[in-house]
Amino acid sequence: SVDPTMNPYLVNEANMLMRASKEDAAKSILRFLPKLLDSVILTEIGNEQYRVNLYEYKPGFVSLTEIKNAYPAGLPPEDAAWIWRRILGQSLAASMLKSVHGAIVPDHVLVHPTTHEPLHIGWAHSILRPLERNAKLTTVIDRFRDWYPPEVFAREVPSHQTDLYMAGKTMLYLLGGDVTRDRFPSHVPTPVVQIVRRCLETKVERRPRDGFVLMHEFTKVVEKLWGRNYRPLRLP
Repeated sequence: SVDPTMNPYLVNEANMLMRASKEDAAKSILRFLPKLLDSVILTEIGNEQYRVNLYEYKPGFVSLTEIKNAYPAGLPPEDAAWIWRRILGQSLAASMLKSVHGAIVPDHVLVHPTTHEPLHIGWAHSILRPLERNAKLTTVIDRFRDWYPPEVFAREVPSHQTDLYMAGKTMLYLLGGDVTRDRFPSHVPTPVVQIVRRCLETKVERRPRDGFVLMHEFTKVVEKLWGRNYRPLRLP
């Protein structure tokens, strides 16, 4: 169903993606972002207007929500590991666009099970950095309320660390952990737990400051635990 109250968010998403397409610094990540074809206003009976964003369809991608539905007890850590690198990539893409994504949740990260290519969607709540007029995240997606860090509910200015917190929650979700209480399944290797927990610190200043450095650290952990083996994701 169409909800006209979403119009401002869809405008924001379209503007963000149009800016990204013109940013030289973003050229390396454009293929991982949805390609906006058009953004139009449609009028329903009763003269109610709503916005529709049209994107190029990319077949074969699945959301992290779909993956978790296929593996309700959680993914094996070695499979969740390569996917988390793509989740971290979404936070890095936002940083490269000088923005905060603000909604890194399972519905907004897509991956291709065979090629491992990501598709970073869900930019409707994103805000630019430096944040004009100390912009804040004013909307929380109810079904993913546990994904948002304390600074969002305190109406503080979000940052790259806000995105990293949500990325950490999404990894915990994929592993089959308790997202509300931040509890990991016992079979998850300790080095993986330690890195993800750093993202889940309630105090912003205790979270990693540089997502690129975090990605490098995590990659070394993955290679030490499982090597560089390619693992296609098999969905039941």
